[in-house]
Amino acid sequence: MPSSKMPQQQAHAGFTLIELLVVIAIIGVLVGLLLPAVQTAREAARRTSCGNNQKQIALALHSYHDVNKALPPLILKPSASLPADSDWNSPGWGWNALILPMMEEATLYDTLKVGTNTLSQTGADAAIRDSLSTRLSAVLCPTDPTTSHLSGRSVGRQLGRSNYPAVNRVAVNVGSGGGTNTRGAFQGAWPHADASQNAVRKGRPFRDFTDGLTSTFLIGERSVGHPYSTSTNNMTNWVGSTEPEQSGSSYRGPPEVGGATWYSLNESPSVTWYWGHWFRSMHQGGGQFSMVDGSTRFVSEDIALTTYRALTTVANGEVIGEW
Repeated sequence: MPSSKMPQQQAHAGFTLIELLVVIAIIGVLVGLLLPAVQTAREAARRTSCGNNQKQIALALHSYHDVNKALPPLILKPSASLPADSDWNSPGWGWNALILPMMEEATLYDTLKVGTNTLSQTGADAAIRDSLSTRLSAVLCPTDPTTSHLSGRSVGRQLGRSNYPAVNRVAVNVGSGGGTNTRGAFQGAWPHADASQNAVRKGRPFRDFTDGLTSTFLIGERSVGHPYSTSTNNMTNWVGSTEPEQSGSSYRGPPEVGGATWYSLNESPSVTWYWGHWFRSMHQGGGQFSMVDGSTRFVSEDIALTTYRALTTVANGEVIGEW
């Protein structure tokens, strides 16, 4: 009989421990290289989305101007009287509430009775005041890590927050009158601010922008998640202000819906209660601004302060170069 032979055992290839560790190390390096790129791409998308938000708001403001022959006032005071009188500390509708129909939010505008009620009246009406807390995606920057869509202020209900205050002026007390060379696109609600133009009820027409629509700020950006601005009281409202005539350390009135450029973009101010008054962004290296002509620009936080302020004023005659 032929002798039988036992089949030879096949050798199986495998990884040694050293090879496995090398592969893991390579994968770790690749992941380390990939994650920043993914994060950068995501932030670029969020920044684009933020710019689109501002673009839509700017276009809505142009539509408002087409209808009313002027931009909306910063705050619509409850009464038509020019002096402060009884509405000195009364809540007032903000400019963003006045343009809701132009932002495809006509139903919300009608529900809140923006054109009929004062803000106090709507806040006292249990049937409709819940809408004051409405979340509007179009006024929220996706880069801001703040999760709540509510601000720290209330009129019957907490007011919906926004990341986009109007550019009101250069000075810190953003609603006050005086100093025509510091005034911005949105007229304040203070009783003596631009009194000759009846700032109580009217906004600024484009003909006032003699410095040019392309070189004047319209709206800016204010992040709640910024490291030196975590207080819910330092939020912007899209609804309006809780005290139209107040502007100080209590952070009420014009700072609730507007901002100033006294301090540089993203600068940590020397006086802490000023933090709520100007512009800050979570975007790397700067923040988004819309110009009066409707264009949107990314403004570097390193922009010269003189240029930054000059871009705020509407008729100061500054010569602005490249920025």
